[in-house]
Amino acid sequence: MENAPAPTANALPPLKGLVVLGAVVVVVVAFIMLTALFGNQDAWAGFLFLTYWAGREEMKFAQLPMCAGGALCGLFMAYLLQVLPLQFGLAGLGIAVGVILAAVYCQIMGWFYTAVNVVTMLFLTVGAVPHIQKTGNFAAITLSLVLGILFFSGLVAALGLIQKRQTAS
Repeated sequence: MENAPAPTANALPPLKGLVVLGAVVVVVVAFIMLTALFGNQDAWAGFLFLTYWAGREEMKFAQLPMCAGGALCGLFMAYLLQVLPLQFGLAGLGIAVGVILAAVYCQIMGWFYTAVNVVTMLFLTVGAVPHIQKTGNFAAITLSLVLGILFFSGLVAALGLIQKRQTAS
């Protein structure tokens, strides 16, 4: 038991945890259905955004522009890795790698933080996975990301308004 993690101060009682789990399932299914309405099978991009924004940034709206901008920038660079070599061969690959190196330098220097940050590198890394590079449709992936940003931030905003009304009553 020495290696067991200590319970956190905000640990939920088991029954309340099951209620939260049920709510999570409803939200996940709703997002998958939303992306399916658009004929999109790349819901992972929206979920990856949510994972970072919720897990690392605790769904703080002040961090939403950084998370969204970084995710979009990272996907764009992954798209460049896919399309430029196809269009321009080795020169295209060189351009794509040059853009990525410039972005890494910007991150090291702390420049353009809204567009170039850890989220950028996360989405670039996933977007550069060989299977995604070979078969990925970056228009569909970007649509899933944008839907995820709008859906999850809208849901959090709506829940925040409901909570404000309940505490004001």
